[in-house]
Amino acid sequence: MKGFAKLVKNELIKIFAQKAYKILFIVMMVLFLLVPLINKGLTAMVESFDYGYSLEEEMKNNKSIADNSDDLLEKEYYFAKYNVLKLFFDNDMDYDSWQYSTMYSNYRDYYMTERLYYLLNNDLTTVEEVEDSYFSEYLIENIDESGYSFVYEKANKERLDYEKTILNADITGFYKMLHEDAIDIKKNFEGLLKQEKPNSLYGDKYQIKVLESAIDASDCYIRILKYLTDIKAEYGGWEYYSAVVANNAIAEISTMSPPSTKDEFEKNSFLYDDYESYDEYLEGWENELSEMIDVVTVLEYSVLNDVPTQSVQTSSSKSMFSYTVSSNIQYIMYFAIVLASLIVAKEFSSGTARLLFIRPHSRTKILMSKFASIGIVVVVLNVVNLLMSFIFTLIFNGVGDLFTSNLVITDGVVEETSAFWNLILNVFLANFRLVLLVSLAFLMSALCKKSALGIVVGMISDLILSSVYAVIVMISDFSVLKYTPLPYYQMEYLATSQTESLISSYFPMNINTVANSLFQSAGTDLNIWIGIGYYVLLIGVVVGATYLGFRKQEIKN
Repeated sequence: MKGFAKLVKNELIKIFAQKAYKILFIVMMVLFLLVPLINKGLTAMVESFDYGYSLEEEMKNNKSIADNSDDLLEKEYYFAKYNVLKLFFDNDMDYDSWQYSTMYSNYRDYYMTERLYYLLNNDLTTVEEVEDSYFSEYLIENIDESGYSFVYEKANKERLDYEKTILNADITGFYKMLHEDAIDIKKNFEGLLKQEKPNSLYGDKYQIKVLESAIDASDCYIRILKYLTDIKAEYGGWEYYSAVVANNAIAEISTMSPPSTKDEFEKNSFLYDDYESYDEYLEGWENELSEMIDVVTVLEYSVLNDVPTQSVQTSSSKSMFSYTVSSNIQYIMYFAIVLASLIVAKEFSSGTARLLFIRPHSRTKILMSKFASIGIVVVVLNVVNLLMSFIFTLIFNGVGDLFTSNLVITDGVVEETSAFWNLILNVFLANFRLVLLVSLAFLMSALCKKSALGIVVGMISDLILSSVYAVIVMISDFSVLKYTPLPYYQMEYLATSQTESLISSYFPMNINTVANSLFQSAGTDLNIWIGIGYYVLLIGVVVGATYLGFRKQEIKN
């Protein structure tokens, strides 16, 4: 044992004594710094988005078109757009104001509808003329002349209510309005539920389930809005965006179609190809609905307990820390591939292999000492990565949500889990890929005695496998390949919270969570232990081949 420890010690001394490795180490430290710098730059770019023109310019353009038009509907349309913008401009509200950002679209729609039905109600235009104008999108189906006055008055009332809220500088008025709207929407769902009568048809049975889910999700959303009103949550804060995501999820729940019947399923080749059986298809539909409810439930817990999720924040310290650590592992992997390729080949190219083999140590010990020394270097670099990523996160992002918990949901119950241990799991899983590629580079170097070949094979293998992995995720999922090692290539994504990824899919505020969401959602059915098993098997095969080849190496004169 002492002899082996001495061999490892000697290998480490040789590694850290060589100038080339020192230069590579310095370069890697610089790259460690670049990741958070680039991340900070991208985040700043998102936060400082410039529309390229002002509200005043858009007003002038609309008024100019209206003044120079001879067509009544075109003139009215652009004057209406001008007047909508004028309300915000006259009250010093630009594109970045919370009033404009949150209420412009609805206020504009009510104003346009009001103006259109004023024209129709006063016989200033006809439906046929409207259908060929910009106003056509504001026509309401199945409304005859007797209803023009009703639509006009309703749109006028809604428009004035919005105007009152817009002119109220206190954002709580906006939250109160959303709260009242959410209650009305919930009542609408309850009304629809009373009309549905379950029978043998799957459509009715599952439509009822959709409505019940929409009601439950609405309850969560209503409580979120009540809380935002009470605390006077600022516009653009993570609490506000949590409410936005919850609302988006409810909208998707309410419009979710019931699953196909068995006959429809068997006739639909796309569905039949994606699922092995009808029961599996129904289970998938149920899971999709359940996941959407989980999103709203987690967001309610998040807001009410002051535990922000990463996806609803433009800049999350926790997300940046995790992203920086994960990105830097790639640099560690490249460094380790170079090291593994040189550590054996250099013995042959420099002629020291003859001296090494005549010493009283078996080739097995020599080989394992080189493996162990690389492993120690990788562990040290991972620790350095964690420390530097933590420091850079504090420098560029501040503490922020760095020490907040992660949220997971099981059977409808939300729990807080340690973000630190989740990150450690992420690093642990990412290093399986590193070990496999390093072992592959080591194998090529030991068998062919060429360091360049080991470097090329290790890096090209990662490039090809990462590209194939990404393409499969982009165009499909891993359902076909889930029993092969390929879906587990970037296994670290399996450590990402599934609910966090779902939140990202509804409203990706944080640029770092977008890719995580895509990759994680593709691997929802994958099992970490199966992935670890694949890696252990593949690494074992590569190391075994290296051992057999290294034992048979001959030293030529």
